[in-house]
Amino acid sequence: MLQLSQATENQTTPPNLQSDFIAAAKHTHQELSRQNDLSPANDKVNRCLSDFVNAVLNFSVEQDAAKVLETEEIQNLRPELLSYLSRAEFEMETYFAKIFAQMPVIEEKDLDLFWYKQCYQDLVDAEIEQLDTLDISPDAEIAFVGSGPLPLTAIEYYLQTGNKMTCFDTDAEAVRLSRQMIQNMGLSDVIEVRHQAGEDADYSQFDVVMVASLVKDKEKTLDRIRTTAPDAKVAVRSVEGVKAMLYEVVNKDDFEAHSLKYAGSTKDDPATINTTLFFRPA
Repeated sequence: MLQLSQATENQTTPPNLQSDFIAAAKHTHQELSRQNDLSPANDKVNRCLSDFVNAVLNFSVEQDAAKVLETEEIQNLRPELLSYLSRAEFEMETYFAKIFAQMPVIEEKDLDLFWYKQCYQDLVDAEIEQLDTLDISPDAEIAFVGSGPLPLTAIEYYLQTGNKMTCFDTDAEAVRLSRQMIQNMGLSDVIEVRHQAGEDADYSQFDVVMVASLVKDKEKTLDRIRTTAPDAKVAVRSVEGVKAMLYEVVNKDDFEAHSLKYAGSTKDDPATINTTLFFRPA
């Protein structure tokens, strides 16, 4: 960590940096609200999202993140902006999932076609490193709730660890595309995709349950995990600081209230955006 000098250690975010960020958030919200197509087929959306993610990542004075997030302008637009961003992410994954689903055979190198493949891989690398500290058995079965149409997390986990994966998603088209992609990779025997909501699933066979950032009702999913798999470790993807403009922040207290003990997290890293929190039964 860089050491701040005595002269600068009490500096706060320059007013123009804060106002510029708020302006970028307003512009992104306005631009996305005007678009019917939030997929990568829309160049306006691509530019808008790229610029905003860069604005978030460049806002590096984390001690003032809370101050920015608490401004009236951000408070007013953030819920709807998160909804647009969630939809845009789903559309992006669907766009690439359709490309992969049309390939008769998918080789591992073909996954590089996805723009953010390295981001997924870096996050999974960090998660596996953290899981290694939780005494997970080599033959552990892992569930991933909210896997979406592009099951890269499950694929990366299997390729790196050999652990069997089971994905859960509520969207029928996402499930169809995921199954096709997994079949085209020849991984149907080791990666299963179930059309089921997280709050309805039976997790009794799983040693680890992972919950995606975009899963909306994490509380009900957590209740179901604790009911059906009380000994399972739980991991949930969250964000830190001003990255709360991209995803909802997970409150550790909500998990600890369900007799789960916080067991560490991946490091906050611009290369991955998400930070994954890990819990073990108390």
